[in-house]
Amino acid sequence: MLPQIPAPPLVIASPHFVNIDTSTSGRSWCMKPAAEKEARRIGSILKVKPILRNRATRERILEQLCATNCVFYSGQVSWATMELILIAPNIDLNQERNDTLEVEQLSLKDRDRGEGGCERIAGEGEETLGAGNYDTINSEDILLSNLEQMNLFVLSGHCLASDSELDINDVISFAHIILSTGVKSVLLPLWASPDNSSRTLLMSLFNGLKKGGKLVTTFQRAMEGVQSYSNFSHPLNWAGYIVLGSDVTLQEMNPAPFFKQLISYQPEDVRNTLNFLKELLIEAESLIKAGCSEPNVISQSDVERQAGTCEGWREILQCTGFVFNNGIPPEIPDSMVYPSNDDTNALHTCLTYITSLLEMDKYILSYLQNLREREILIYPLLRLLKLSLFQLPGSSSNSPRSASELITVGTEIYAWNNLDSQEMLKYIGYELKSVSATDVQLQISKQHLTKYYLQAIISCLHALFGPEELLPRIVFESHSSEATL
Repeated sequence: MLPQIPAPPLVIASPHFVNIDTSTSGRSWCMKPAAEKEARRIGSILKVKPILRNRATRERILEQLCATNCVFYSGQVSWATMELILIAPNIDLNQERNDTLEVEQLSLKDRDRGEGGCERIAGEGEETLGAGNYDTINSEDILLSNLEQMNLFVLSGHCLASDSELDINDVISFAHIILSTGVKSVLLPLWASPDNSSRTLLMSLFNGLKKGGKLVTTFQRAMEGVQSYSNFSHPLNWAGYIVLGSDVTLQEMNPAPFFKQLISYQPEDVRNTLNFLKELLIEAESLIKAGCSEPNVISQSDVERQAGTCEGWREILQCTGFVFNNGIPPEIPDSMVYPSNDDTNALHTCLTYITSLLEMDKYILSYLQNLREREILIYPLLRLLKLSLFQLPGSSSNSPRSASELITVGTEIYAWNNLDSQEMLKYIGYELKSVSATDVQLQISKQHLTKYYLQAIISCLHALFGPEELLPRIVFESHSSEATL
């Protein structure tokens, strides 16, 4: 069974230009265009399509909540009742009307009138929803969700419920509920921050997180950046958030489980799919280097036809920055958008992995297939191969090289005793020299190895099992013996 990998971040905005009339319950909320604008900007930074307006339904969000590593919610929150306010799924807000242009080119009058609170009243083109036409995600929904894969949960602070003053005790209580589900860290508002400064702060935060920064340091720098603007220097603009939980990062998607999935098919099919991915990534890398201003878009049906029958290729492309647009908006056919940059080096790394896998013959691929569920063997195998690489002529080190034509390396006995790893090592050319309580000594002729070949095998193991520091390993006690083994 493949390990679960977090889905891309979930970016959500409540309905745009809507007043919710809940006078029967004594509560009301008003929506502002700044919420949708903010969600679009954050979605652009994280390279995800935000869920907007009446697509932001309770069912849809709860369905995706447990799989993602980050949630950004820009919209109304009732802190007293601990609810996220959403539109009912049966309401039609005419999605096509005043779409991106209206949000991205707000007049100065609209921005000022909607700044910082819920004073804005329904104007021309706005709609009012009655008490039965809105929905919520409440604390019970969150408590029933398993959010252990989520690193960060962010609630934007420029749209707050008008039913009561924001109480810090309500904020802390809501934070504790979210953290109790397994979320590593939450970022919540302390007051209603002005729209422009809130958006600037959060965009700076997510830009830093996207580059691999840790939450606390990145957030501190974002606050200092907003404070440096003369019109945002007042603490009202930059001090209105609180971070609770761990100092997390937004980890990039790990392609290893999807490479494992892909190589589980017949060797010929695997090779065809890998060749297709290689051509696609080389093309994407060339477009990035050429500095193309417009994103390259192709039909998903064309991609699926060329990709073949092996599964996992789509997720590998998503790990490198490709985006699949599935009928959003409905009038545009399903498409795939090329990445606009390779800032995280994910595209180049996956291209290296694919090239290395294509260098392997059918026997090595077969051994790798058999090792897919044997993660405990990978760390000693990687160490053995890297020690061998170290002893080859031309390796980058100042240490003296042995004049012998044989390379002698040691590894844990359990790595040799496993039939799959032993057969692979024998195929590469290793022979057993000696055995101790916990280790074996292997030797191989330098004529059997080349630096390029070893590096390719090491790259294949990283493709299938991820970084070395994340691999499981067995540590033997000093009193271990052959009998106990």
